[in-house]
Amino acid sequence: MTATKSTAVFLFDMGLPMIIPSMYLMVLALFPIIFLETYVVAASLRLKTKKVLAPVAIANMVSTFIGIPVTWFFLVLFELVAGSILGDLTVGLVWQSFISVTVMAPWVAPTCNDENWIIFGAMLFLLIPYGLASWGIEYLVVRKKVYARMYKESLKNCDNDDPLIEKEQIDASPRQVSRAVRNANLASYALLAFVLIVIFATGLAQSK
Repeated sequence: MTATKSTAVFLFDMGLPMIIPSMYLMVLALFPIIFLETYVVAASLRLKTKKVLAPVAIANMVSTFIGIPVTWFFLVLFELVAGSILGDLTVGLVWQSFISVTVMAPWVAPTCNDENWIIFGAMLFLLIPYGLASWGIEYLVVRKKVYARMYKESLKNCDNDDPLIEKEQIDASPRQVSRAVRNANLASYALLAFVLIVIFATGLAQSK
């Protein structure tokens, strides 16, 4: 019991690594996000849902369990560098709070004021780099699986043998996939932001 209590105090003194609540949220919302992104990608590319479900599911697994932790790790490295620079600066309370939920968002300091607000703000801010990373990772996975099918279907429906037109079709398909995955991630991360706001608002209401 003493060892467990000491460990808890030690971890609290270190602050809160935001990968813990972030991964909890991402895993909890994984299946709803897969279905949401599948619908958006299928609609954007005008493909049947069953044709993109597996690629989108694989892409989300990779981005959630590999992309998010790797992104968080590099954000922590950036926070350490930025923290050593900003540590010598004297700033007001407003700027201190802003820095806490942006630059210092990956690992929230244990001594910050209004910890609940800071954690909430940090989780919201981290959705931005997580979303950008997910877009890039999921694009690579979805393109590999969907691009060949799109190209084959476009050639099947095209009677023109002009190699320039064929080259145009090859170049257009990756852009279409990129836009589709971008739109899917905008929808899914907007959902995550909404869930965070609801959870935080519910917590505030219950605390009154």
